[in-house]
Amino acid sequence: MLEHPDWVRRMNLFAPAVGGGDRLVGLDADELLALARSSTGLDDVGEDLGDGVGGWEEAYRVSMASMDAESGLHLVGRLITRGEVLRNLQTRLRLVEHWKRTPAVLDERIEAPVFILGAPRTGTTILFELMAENPALRAPLAWEAHHPLPIDGDPVELAECEQELWADIHPPFAAMHELAARLPGECLHFLALDHRGPHWSMNYARPSFDAWTAGRDTVTPIYTLHERFLQTLQHQRAQHHEGARPTWLLKSPGHAATITQLLERYPDARFVHTHRDPAKFVASVANLMATVRFIRSDDVDPMAFGPAMAFAFRFMLEHTIDLRRSGVIPEDRIADVHFTDLMADPVTTIRRAHDHLGLPFADGYGDAITAYLAAKPRGKHGVHRYDPAELGIDQASVRDDYAAYMDFYGITPEDPA
Repeated sequence: MLEHPDWVRRMNLFAPAVGGGDRLVGLDADELLALARSSTGLDDVGEDLGDGVGGWEEAYRVSMASMDAESGLHLVGRLITRGEVLRNLQTRLRLVEHWKRTPAVLDERIEAPVFILGAPRTGTTILFELMAENPALRAPLAWEAHHPLPIDGDPVELAECEQELWADIHPPFAAMHELAARLPGECLHFLALDHRGPHWSMNYARPSFDAWTAGRDTVTPIYTLHERFLQTLQHQRAQHHEGARPTWLLKSPGHAATITQLLERYPDARFVHTHRDPAKFVASVANLMATVRFIRSDDVDPMAFGPAMAFAFRFMLEHTIDLRRSGVIPEDRIADVHFTDLMADPVTTIRRAHDHLGLPFADGYGDAITAYLAAKPRGKHGVHRYDPAELGIDQASVRDDYAAYMDFYGITPEDPA
């Protein structure tokens, strides 16, 4: 059920009490960009980052206007948004300056990165965390996604406001998806440096922005940014003499929709693809998406998310099948992990994926997986409860719609519909 804690409800009442949240927390694009520039003493936002696509500032302005007018933000949502936008603007300005002053950053080679693919709620998050325990792999940490360069203060502590706060605003969120500054961070968090990135589309309804993107290349600049961000972290590691170049471990649901462009940027990329009964994950991700939007807005209709998520992930999963059949994704560069196998025998399942991709599985890594799971048992933060019918979902119909996906990967229902 979508209900606010009393402190959030009371805070939000300040908006109607004064005639609107915009009178208390402004989201004007010009004002925020000017504030970011004056607070950092920097001006260059890196309009095209050298990819020739451009359009960063126009995307930012269209997105801000759309979020302000169309996302139905409550007061707490406006405050979070202002904080996220300002921090991202400041970080982008600092990064662009860093790349100009330290051009060697852009000489870093990102070699054979490993991407975890799969719909949310199919085990992608716990797999990400467990694979990050392998010392041969390097995942960006959540705090690094927000503060990749040195700043005043403890960057881990400063990242709490964009990590732990979500569950404070809506406590059931903790049982759905744990956010914490020291956990591995998904790509969408650092891709928020561009408003064409998935962070903004996940958290905000932006119909006019979505219309603006039609016919525009919004993917190339995102993967340019993606590579530059990894180069930045990698170069800092090298400067601190922290050993050999890492193999990056990365994860974000949006990558499944843009695999072709991802492979253009990282032609030697490898993939771990998670799978689960769609009747389970579609309802679960629909509830997660409704909750994420509710953290910022009261204008949320849970019934709309079920059909939307069912269509979106069916398209992405079938697209991935097409890419495998055509050889765009070579079979020796993609390992399949079934949710039921991962839950039943995580060490063997993860070892099998490593072997398939030629990744080292060091002595002691299996014990590290077991210890991690013992410290973080399933349900540690509560149980994610939802009613598929309240999300516009009929489980039997979902399985019918996903029959091609279930057949290709040999997925069996987890329980009767």
